[in-house]
Amino acid sequence: MSDYFYDRIFEMPFESEMEIRIAGLAIAVDFKDEEYAKKIVKKALQNGLLLAGGEGKIQMYPALTIDKVTAKKGLDILEKSSI
Repeated sequence: MSDYFYDRIFEMPFESEMEIRIAGLAIAVDFKDEEYAKKIVKKALQNGLLLAGGEGKIQMYPALTIDKVTAKKGLDILEKSSI
């Protein structure tokens, strides 16, 4: 499942340069633009996705038992929030 998250996030059209770090299903996306990261966290919450964030990062901690349908829904919200 971590490969699925990585591949989807890597393909997203983020407006800022980013780096993805994954350990199991603990996922962090580090952005060069700190304000952009804050904007994504705020928009994602408005769209129904809770993300942790701060210092130019967004962090996700999905359940280890997450299924692909649920992961897709959350990643679709993340992508929508990045624009």
